[in-house]
Amino acid sequence: GQPSELSALTVEFVHATQSTKDFTRQVTVGADGVYRTDIPADMSGKYTITVTPHSADWKVSEQFYFPLDKATLLEPNLYGV
Repeated sequence: GQPSELSALTVEFVHATQSTKDFTRQVTVGADGVYRTDIPADMSGKYTITVTPHSADWKVSEQFYFPLDKATLLEPNLYGV
């Protein structure tokens, strides 16, 4: 179900082989209920993106290869839920 309160999320970008390219964003929800953030234009390679709330009650991770040619949604796969 939908959470009763949409709080800020921590989004970690972890490069597969170059830790100097790792970074974190604190992301807030927009008026439309969508979370958005900016990323460096020169990102390249394989990254694991992990999203966690302030409470750390859950997390969602997915791998992406950059650069991406369009805006991309991070959607959880609900295995075993």
